[in-house]
Amino acid sequence: SVVGGNATYYCELCKISCMGSMTFKEHCNGQKHKKKESDKAAAERRANMGDEEASLKKPAQGHGYHSYGYGKMYRCELCEVSCTGDQAFNSHMSGAKHNKTVLLFKRLGKAIPNPSSISAKGEKTEVDVETVREELAKRAEKKAKDEKERIEKMTQRQQEDEERAQKKIEEIETRKVQMEERRKKWEEDRWKREEEWRKMQETSEKEWKEWQEYEQAETAPHLLQHGNAARE
Repeated sequence: SVVGGNATYYCELCKISCMGSMTFKEHCNGQKHKKKESDKAAAERRANMGDEEASLKKPAQGHGYHSYGYGKMYRCELCEVSCTGDQAFNSHMSGAKHNKTVLLFKRLGKAIPNPSSISAKGEKTEVDVETVREELAKRAEKKAKDEKERIEKMTQRQQEDEERAQKKIEEIETRKVQMEERRKKWEEDRWKREEEWRKMQETSEKEWKEWQEYEQAETAPHLLQHGNAARE
Protein backbone atom coordinates (compact mmCIF):
# COMPACT_ATOMS: atom_id res chain seq x y z
CA SER A 1 0.00 0.00 0.00
CA VAL A 2 1.15 3.55 -0.72
CA VAL A 3 0.84 6.06 2.12
CA GLY A 4 0.32 9.76 1.34
CA GLY A 5 2.20 11.75 -1.24
CA ASN A 6 5.65 11.16 0.24
CA ALA A 7 5.92 7.85 -1.67
CA THR A 8 6.19 5.71 1.47
CA TYR A 9 5.36 2.09 0.68
CA TYR A 10 4.21 -0.40 3.30
CA CYS A 11 4.47 -4.19 3.02
CA GLU A 12 1.51 -5.80 4.83
CA LEU A 13 3.15 -9.21 4.79
CA CYS A 14 6.50 -8.19 6.33
CA LYS A 15 5.16 -5.27 8.38
CA ILE A 16 7.79 -2.80 7.20
CA SER A 17 7.75 0.54 5.35
CA CYS A 18 9.94 1.49 2.39
CA MET A 19 10.84 4.92 1.05
CA GLY A 20 10.37 5.03 -2.71
CA SER A 21 9.17 2.52 -5.30
CA MET A 22 12.65 1.25 -6.10
CA THR A 23 13.33 0.32 -2.47
CA PHE A 24 9.92 -1.28 -2.21
CA LYS A 25 10.53 -3.34 -5.37
CA GLU A 26 13.91 -4.51 -4.05
CA HIS A 27 12.23 -5.57 -0.84
CA CYS A 28 9.52 -7.52 -2.68
CA ASN A 29 12.17 -9.31 -4.71
CA GLY A 30 14.22 -10.11 -1.61
CA GLN A 31 14.61 -13.59 -0.07
CA LYS A 32 12.83 -12.76 3.21
CA HIS A 33 9.74 -11.43 1.44
CA LYS A 34 9.68 -14.34 -1.01
CA LYS A 35 9.99 -16.84 1.84
CA LYS A 36 7.09 -15.26 3.71
CA GLU A 37 4.98 -15.35 0.56
CA SER A 38 5.81 -19.03 0.13
CA ASP A 39 5.09 -19.83 3.78
CA LYS A 40 1.78 -17.98 3.64
CA ALA A 41 0.71 -19.82 0.50
CA ALA A 42 1.64 -23.19 2.02
CA ALA A 43 -0.25 -22.38 5.20
CA GLU A 44 -3.34 -21.38 3.24
CA ARG A 45 -3.19 -24.67 1.32
CA ARG A 46 -3.03 -26.63 4.58
CA ALA A 47 -5.96 -24.66 5.98
CA ASN A 48 -8.06 -25.29 2.88
CA MET A 49 -7.27 -29.00 2.87
CA GLY A 50 -8.24 -29.33 6.52
CA ASP A 51 -5.35 -31.70 7.13
CA GLU A 52 -5.49 -32.64 10.82
CA GLU A 53 -1.94 -33.96 10.83
CA ALA A 54 -0.62 -30.66 9.51
CA SER A 55 -2.57 -28.76 12.16
CA LEU A 56 -0.65 -30.59 14.91
CA LYS A 57 2.61 -29.11 13.65
CA LYS A 58 3.75 -25.53 14.13
CA PRO A 59 2.85 -23.70 10.90
CA ALA A 60 4.88 -21.02 9.26
CA GLN A 61 4.89 -17.59 10.84
CA GLY A 62 1.57 -15.87 10.10
CA HIS A 63 -0.77 -18.61 11.48
CA GLY A 64 -1.60 -19.60 15.03
CA TYR A 65 -1.10 -22.92 16.82
CA HIS A 66 -1.80 -24.12 20.34
CA SER A 67 0.64 -25.26 22.99
CA TYR A 68 -0.43 -28.87 23.74
CA GLY A 69 0.14 -28.49 27.48
CA TYR A 70 3.07 -26.05 27.35
CA GLY A 71 0.98 -23.01 28.41
CA LYS A 72 -1.72 -20.81 26.98
CA MET A 73 -1.11 -19.69 23.40
CA TYR A 74 -1.36 -16.01 22.41
CA ARG A 75 -1.22 -14.34 19.06
CA CYS A 76 -0.01 -10.80 18.36
CA GLU A 77 -1.89 -9.95 15.16
CA LEU A 78 0.12 -6.78 14.75
CA CYS A 79 3.50 -8.51 14.60
CA GLU A 80 2.08 -11.87 13.48
CA VAL A 81 3.90 -13.60 16.34
CA SER A 82 2.63 -16.50 18.46
CA CYS A 83 3.66 -16.74 22.12
CA THR A 84 3.41 -19.70 24.46
CA GLY A 85 2.38 -18.64 27.97
CA ASP A 86 1.53 -15.37 29.68
CA GLN A 87 5.13 -14.47 30.43
CA ALA A 88 6.32 -14.81 26.83
CA PHE A 89 3.28 -12.89 25.61
CA ASN A 90 3.87 -10.04 28.06
CA SER A 91 7.57 -9.95 27.15
CA HIS A 92 6.71 -9.62 23.48
CA MET A 93 4.07 -6.92 24.05
CA SER A 94 6.58 -4.95 26.14
CA GLY A 95 9.47 -5.54 23.75
CA ALA A 96 11.20 -3.06 21.49
CA LYS A 97 10.19 -4.82 18.26
CA HIS A 98 6.47 -4.70 19.09
CA ASN A 99 6.62 -1.07 20.23
CA LYS A 100 8.49 -0.13 17.08
CA THR A 101 5.74 -1.70 14.97
CA VAL A 102 3.08 0.13 17.01
CA LEU A 103 4.81 3.48 16.39
CA LEU A 104 5.08 2.68 12.69
CA PHE A 105 1.35 1.88 12.44
CA LYS A 106 0.48 5.08 14.30
CA ARG A 107 2.70 7.14 12.00
CA LEU A 108 1.07 5.55 8.97
CA GLY A 109 -2.39 6.07 10.44
CA LYS A 110 -3.19 2.38 10.34
CA ALA A 111 -5.47 0.56 12.79
CA ILE A 112 -3.67 -1.54 15.41
CA PRO A 113 -5.27 -4.99 15.75
CA ASN A 114 -5.85 -6.43 19.20
CA PRO A 115 -3.94 -9.54 20.28
CA SER A 116 -5.79 -12.78 20.76
CA SER A 117 -5.60 -16.13 22.51
CA ILE A 118 -5.75 -19.37 20.53
CA SER A 119 -7.68 -22.42 21.67
CA ALA A 120 -6.73 -26.03 20.97
CA LYS A 121 -9.13 -25.97 18.03
CA GLY A 122 -7.43 -22.91 16.57
CA GLU A 123 -10.22 -20.51 17.59
CA LYS A 124 -9.09 -16.97 18.38
CA THR A 125 -10.42 -14.73 21.14
CA GLU A 126 -9.35 -11.14 21.66
CA VAL A 127 -7.51 -10.54 24.93
CA ASP A 128 -6.79 -7.47 27.02
CA VAL A 129 -3.06 -7.00 27.54
CA GLU A 130 -3.61 -5.21 30.85
CA THR A 131 -5.66 -8.15 32.12
CA VAL A 132 -2.82 -10.51 31.26
CA ARG A 133 -0.33 -8.22 33.00
CA GLU A 134 -2.54 -8.00 36.10
CA GLU A 135 -2.75 -11.79 36.18
CA LEU A 136 1.03 -12.02 35.87
CA ALA A 137 1.43 -9.48 38.68
CA LYS A 138 -0.89 -11.56 40.91
CA ARG A 139 1.07 -14.70 40.13
CA ALA A 140 4.35 -12.93 40.82
CA GLU A 141 2.96 -11.60 44.11
CA LYS A 142 1.77 -15.08 45.12
CA LYS A 143 5.09 -16.59 44.11
CA ALA A 144 6.96 -13.98 46.15
CA LYS A 145 4.68 -14.63 49.13
CA ASP A 146 5.18 -18.40 48.85
CA GLU A 147 8.93 -17.91 48.54
CA LYS A 148 8.94 -15.64 51.60
CA GLU A 149 7.01 -18.23 53.61
CA ARG A 150 9.36 -20.96 52.41
CA ILE A 151 12.41 -18.93 53.44
CA GLU A 152 10.83 -18.14 56.82
CA LYS A 153 10.10 -21.83 57.46
CA MET A 154 13.58 -22.81 56.33
CA THR A 155 15.10 -20.12 58.57
CA GLN A 156 12.99 -21.33 61.51
CA ARG A 157 14.12 -24.91 60.92
CA GLN A 158 17.73 -23.78 60.75
CA GLN A 159 17.34 -21.89 64.02
CA GLU A 160 15.75 -24.93 65.67
CA ASP A 161 18.56 -27.14 64.35
CA GLU A 162 21.16 -24.67 65.64
CA GLU A 163 19.44 -24.54 69.05
CA ARG A 164 19.37 -28.34 69.24
CA ALA A 165 23.01 -28.51 68.20
CA GLN A 166 23.96 -25.87 70.78
CA LYS A 167 22.03 -27.73 73.48
CA LYS A 168 23.80 -30.96 72.52
CA ILE A 169 27.17 -29.22 72.71
CA GLU A 170 26.31 -27.83 76.15
CA GLU A 171 25.29 -31.30 77.34
CA ILE A 172 28.57 -32.75 76.07
CA GLU A 173 30.56 -29.99 77.76
CA THR A 174 28.64 -30.58 81.01
CA ARG A 175 29.40 -34.30 80.86
CA LYS A 176 33.07 -33.55 80.20
CA VAL A 177 33.20 -31.29 83.26
CA GLN A 178 31.47 -33.92 85.37
CA MET A 179 33.85 -36.64 84.17
CA GLU A 180 36.83 -34.41 84.90
CA GLU A 181 35.52 -33.73 88.40
CA ARG A 182 35.04 -37.45 89.03
CA ARG A 183 38.54 -38.15 87.74
CA LYS A 184 40.04 -35.54 90.06
CA LYS A 185 38.10 -36.93 93.02
CA TRP A 186 39.23 -40.44 92.17
CA GLU A 187 42.84 -39.22 92.00
CA GLU A 188 42.50 -37.46 95.35
CA ASP A 189 40.97 -40.57 96.92
CA ARG A 190 43.72 -42.73 95.46
CA TRP A 191 46.41 -40.53 96.93
CA LYS A 192 44.62 -40.57 100.26
CA ARG A 193 44.41 -44.37 100.20
CA GLU A 194 48.06 -44.65 99.27
CA GLU A 195 49.00 -42.26 102.06
CA GLU A 196 46.95 -44.24 104.58
CA TRP A 197 48.56 -47.49 103.39
CA ARG A 198 52.03 -45.97 103.68
CA LYS A 199 51.29 -44.83 107.22
CA MET A 200 49.94 -48.25 108.09
CA GLN A 201 53.16 -49.85 106.77
CA GLU A 202 55.29 -47.42 108.73
CA THR A 203 53.27 -48.08 111.89
CA SER A 204 53.53 -51.82 111.36
CA GLU A 205 57.28 -51.68 110.79
CA LYS A 206 57.68 -49.49 113.86
CA GLU A 207 55.65 -51.86 116.01
CA TRP A 208 57.58 -54.86 114.69
CA LYS A 209 60.86 -53.15 115.45
CA GLU A 210 59.71 -52.24 118.95
CA TRP A 211 58.57 -55.81 119.56
CA GLN A 212 61.93 -57.16 118.43
CA GLU A 213 63.76 -54.75 120.76
CA TYR A 214 61.47 -55.75 123.59
CA GLU A 215 62.08 -59.42 122.93
CA GLN A 216 65.81 -58.89 122.85
CA ALA A 217 65.67 -56.92 126.09
CA GLU A 218 63.60 -59.65 127.78
CA THR A 219 65.68 -62.56 126.47
CA ALA A 220 69.20 -61.18 127.09
CA PRO A 221 69.20 -61.50 130.98
CA HIS A 222 67.95 -65.09 130.86
CA LEU A 223 70.63 -66.02 128.37
CA LEU A 224 73.26 -64.37 130.51
CA GLN A 225 72.17 -66.25 133.70
CA HIS A 226 72.01 -69.54 131.76
CA GLY A 227 75.54 -68.97 130.51
CA ASN A 228 76.92 -68.27 134.00
CA ALA A 229 75.24 -71.32 135.40
CA ALA A 230 76.74 -73.47 132.73
CA ARG A 231 80.26 -72.23 133.50
CA GLU A 232 79.92 -73.01 137.17
